[in-house]
Amino acid sequence: MPIDAEKERRIIDDRPPVFRRWTGVYALVLGFLGFLVLLFRLFTWHYK
Repeated sequence: MPIDAEKERRIIDDRPPVFRRWTGVYALVLGFLGFLVLLFRLFTWHYK
């Protein structure tokens, strides 16, 4: 089922909902995951 060229261009050119570029969204997700790792390490250390 082929996608027409205009629809494909819109899909590629979609902007992220929060930042100007998708790189900011990826950085936010990685930062949040790092925060969770740190948080769980602190919980583990505290209740060890």
